[in-house]
Amino acid sequence: MIKNDNRKRKFKLERKDVRKMGLFFIITSSVFLSPCSPFKKGQNVNNNPKTSYSAELEELILKEIDLETSELEIDISSGKLVVKAPDLIENFIKKEIDKHEEIKQEEEEYNPNAIYYKVVKEDTFSSIATKNNMTALELKKLNNLDNYLIEEGQKIIVSIIGEKEETNTVSSFEEDISKYGKFTIDGMTLKDYNDYLTQEWNQVITEGEPVDMEIDLTKSYNYKDIENVLFNLAKYDGVNLYTIGKSVEGRNIYAINIDFENDIKIINGQMAVSENISSKKIILTTGQIHGRESAGCDFILKQLNDLLRQSQTDSYIKALLENTIFCSVPLVNPDVREAIINGTSAHSIDGYPQKTNVNDVDLNRNFPSVNAGQLAVGATKNVKFSDKPNTFFGGYTLGSEPETRAVMKWLDELVPYSHSILDYHQQGGGIYPNKGWDSKENRERYKQYAKQINALLSDRGVITYSIFGEPYSGADGVGGSLTDYANSVAMGMKFSTKYGRMVFVNKNKEEIPLVVYYDLDRIKEEHVQTNPLFVTGTLEIGRTREAYGNSKRARELRAKEYKNQNFAQLLQYRAELALGSKRLEQIKNNILTEASKFVSR
Repeated sequence: MIKNDNRKRKFKLERKDVRKMGLFFIITSSVFLSPCSPFKKGQNVNNNPKTSYSAELEELILKEIDLETSELEIDISSGKLVVKAPDLIENFIKKEIDKHEEIKQEEEEYNPNAIYYKVVKEDTFSSIATKNNMTALELKKLNNLDNYLIEEGQKIIVSIIGEKEETNTVSSFEEDISKYGKFTIDGMTLKDYNDYLTQEWNQVITEGEPVDMEIDLTKSYNYKDIENVLFNLAKYDGVNLYTIGKSVEGRNIYAINIDFENDIKIINGQMAVSENISSKKIILTTGQIHGRESAGCDFILKQLNDLLRQSQTDSYIKALLENTIFCSVPLVNPDVREAIINGTSAHSIDGYPQKTNVNDVDLNRNFPSVNAGQLAVGATKNVKFSDKPNTFFGGYTLGSEPETRAVMKWLDELVPYSHSILDYHQQGGGIYPNKGWDSKENRERYKQYAKQINALLSDRGVITYSIFGEPYSGADGVGGSLTDYANSVAMGMKFSTKYGRMVFVNKNKEEIPLVVYYDLDRIKEEHVQTNPLFVTGTLEIGRTREAYGNSKRARELRAKEYKNQNFAQLLQYRAELALGSKRLEQIKNNILTEASKFVSR
């Protein structure tokens, strides 16, 4: 018997078929063959010329090896020659079978309606997506991949050619957008779009044990201080820190995950998820996209820090973190935060510290979301729209700022798997839940979530947090916000290089801007959402502009707000809402079971 890789093959040959430079192999028993192998039990392989290579196997072997009959071990007790082939022959046969199986597998998986691209050595996933005018996420979905790993020689689908379907009423629109409205901000340029596509993430490796750190909200934390806090958090088991991009002035923009079971990894600069990801509730939080609104960054850092400290001794908090993943970008606008602390920032036209980035662009109006920079016929232009650099300036083109592009990719990767996002701001004491263009069902879900968050923040609080509404907040001229973009991803909208923003793509593959159809309910019969249960909210912390910036008074006001309005409990509460009462009960029962086992020892 031949042993190779724990698999056995036995070849039986008739005596008359054994001759120098001319062997006929008859496959009998104990042969490892795949279902798609051309070899069958009892088959004389030389008598099957129609099989892709089996008829040529003898010739291949003899060409490869100068075979002598004396090299074979022969047993004639059964009336047939039983041959133990030398390792060289065995390895050659195995190689030929494996080659055939690979070819056969490619043939089985081949889609005749697809256009394939063969990966070459220098390719990355992002570069292939760029070449084919799509996002890396779209390419990943098209190929039903779990991650962004590719190998040289691999064939991946870059396009599907389908039969043209019947035109429906929603899809029939004139490409002359002026009939429906106009664009108030030019779309994202192809250069900026390609920069966004090719961004790579890098994990920050830290050494040593974490220090038990207290974050004091009355103190001033500059950029270096914030990095030190993040580096310390990354020392906890189950915490991963990444750079996801850079600011205008070259400062790192960090993303941090509390991910106890490492379900999210970075491989070759791209995000990959485990098969277990669907069992987790992913909770997103972002902060300080506006330079003067320091509460966002400071609150997130304190919440993450205190939650990790609790998890070291509190079995319930630890169990929550084992069933959820917290993903955060605490500081989106590091340049202006640092300028304000150093006293070198400009002031906004409203007289308060600078809100925009250092290019005077309001980052929260710069996202190429489905609603960005469009004004429908008959709609009233939003008072927060500006086409010149100031507090509400969305840029000359959408997606023009590096900070925007860094967060875009972060949202593209995580929103499809996530439960919710809260973007921390600092004016008003409440939540903006609604996206006026979204479906009525989605808007109601957002509103209910906002009510639950407000109930926590208002419990025993000095002020009662409110739910803010806007008249429509759709095709009303303003650029897209961070949560607008998150909503667009969850809705399944696609980026259009033609329009430079997210659009609805109908069954006929036509790209339709929001200004044409105005709200999701008008197209819901033909639209499939990527994450229909996702929830967004823009959380406005506090009600006084005195809390802007970095003055001693501002820091004291923010510290009081954190304490008085129950912000210390917010991450825990969001985890509980995401998991739901049934799963929470299971978690608590498991803790009690483990505790009773410990006591009985």
